[in-house]
Amino acid sequence: QGQPDQDAWQAGGRVDWRYSALTNFFGQVGVDSRSFSGAGVAGSEEDIVWAVGSRWSPDELLSTSVTFDRGIAPSITTGGQNFTISTLSGALRKEFLEYYFGRLVGAYSWIDYNATLPAAATIRKDDYFSVYVEAGRELADYGELSVFYNFIENDSNQGVFSFEDHTIGLKLGVDF
Repeated sequence: QGQPDQDAWQAGGRVDWRYSALTNFFGQVGVDSRSFSGAGVAGSEEDIVWAVGSRWSPDELLSTSVTFDRGIAPSITTGGQNFTISTLSGALRKEFLEYYFGRLVGAYSWIDYNATLPAAATIRKDDYFSVYVEAGRELADYGELSVFYNFIENDSNQGVFSFEDHTIGLKLGVDF
């Protein structure tokens, strides 16, 4: 409330390449268009958004992936600002004892904030680091039941936005 309205749309394309029975690659690119309305707005912006990645599965019980992407989003914590987020992430999933699995995901993101009002300036930059660990059991063809731990740390150049968070939970995934 009290901030400019923001209409946004994205259009793009994606290519998947199955390099071999073990490895596939993907790439996607698009345009993110945002138009602002309200008192003193900056007009509109168009930015390129993209992602690239690879998945490697040497057998049915092990899979790994690496992705790198860039996107745009409005700031929830700071009015009149959007941010550009770039993320490098990796994941590993290992199945064992027929129905059990473990998953490890790590990511590093750097975020640059941009003002949506012409007279406003922003100098905020955040660096996020996260680790997600999960252990669970497959429920035949119906889904998965697991416990997880998630750690996330934000190191912001504006100390009020820095934090560290730990989450432990139970997760039920259902396939239908």
